[in-house]
Amino acid sequence: MSAENAPLVQDASKILADFASRLQYDDIPSDVVERMKMCVLDSIGCCLHGVTLPWTKSVEDMVMDDGATPVASIFGTSRKTSVANAALVNGTAGHAFEFDDMHKESILHPGSIAIPVLFALVEKLGKVSGKDFLTAMVSGYEIGARVGNAASIQLFFDGFHPQGTSGVFVGAAAAGRLLNLNPMLMLDCLGIAGSQAGGLMAAQEGAMVKRFHSGRAAQSGIYSAFLAQKGLTGISNVLEAGYGGYLTTYSTSPKPERLLSGLGSVWEAGQVGFKPYACVTSIHSSLDALLFIMNSQQLKPGDISRVEVGLSPMTFTHCAWEYKAQGVTAAQMNLYFNMASVAFDGVLF
Repeated sequence: MSAENAPLVQDASKILADFASRLQYDDIPSDVVERMKMCVLDSIGCCLHGVTLPWTKSVEDMVMDDGATPVASIFGTSRKTSVANAALVNGTAGHAFEFDDMHKESILHPGSIAIPVLFALVEKLGKVSGKDFLTAMVSGYEIGARVGNAASIQLFFDGFHPQGTSGVFVGAAAAGRLLNLNPMLMLDCLGIAGSQAGGLMAAQEGAMVKRFHSGRAAQSGIYSAFLAQKGLTGISNVLEAGYGGYLTTYSTSPKPERLLSGLGSVWEAGQVGFKPYACVTSIHSSLDALLFIMNSQQLKPGDISRVEVGLSPMTFTHCAWEYKAQGVTAAQMNLYFNMASVAFDGVLF
């Protein structure tokens, strides 16, 4: 089904904005709360490692050159910068080593966006309760995942990176909820965020900028909430607009019904999982299978002459491109490199 002919869900943007704005801690199931607590710890760990890596250092140095008013901390350092700039650096750090949490259907890593946004805002706001923090976090995870679900895997096939595109809605909804935006302002917040979506999947083939997509999504979330507070209006039907709306623009085969399906009863935030390996999620099952075969058969590298892997179309597109020595990003994203690493070392960290 083409994007032009996809059935649109009337008032979906408004309904999601209302949900994000009115969400209360007591609305959230206890198992989702527990999962969010784990996501906080996981995301902090990812940020603390990621801030030491060269691509994050480039962003940090640029930000510090701005000389912005020091309000919010850059993780793992004594440095402070503006709220939006801290979210930019820390969001880049969270996605810097392919270990951030994962929502499978939307292909999003919400923790590396929501946590940098919320930690930066907490430093600006001062005292914030744990319940308010977790409520804002669920708001971001829930809205972002639903937007990603509706854009469908086709957004990825069309060449866009979900982290930089659908990810802006994670940051915007999380920021808007922590700032207690009313439903009208939250709608503006989401409508502003949609205009900032961006990120190209070709970045996976070696470019450091892939990590920056997450930082920009976090920064865009901050900008969206602050601008909505200042009276800047956003696209009121940003998700469902027939021309120039998020779904019709970023996906040639969207599933708009996924925006609202089960809203308030099926919690997408509870579907987030964690990676065992610091590489692209799509090839984890292949790595597990090869590790099992090698261990069970006590195979050594010299025993292997050929490895055949059955792949989904998504994994083939995402990971089975010809590998060259293109840097850490490419190595972590490439099927051939990771399978060869397992075959040679018998382990993958």
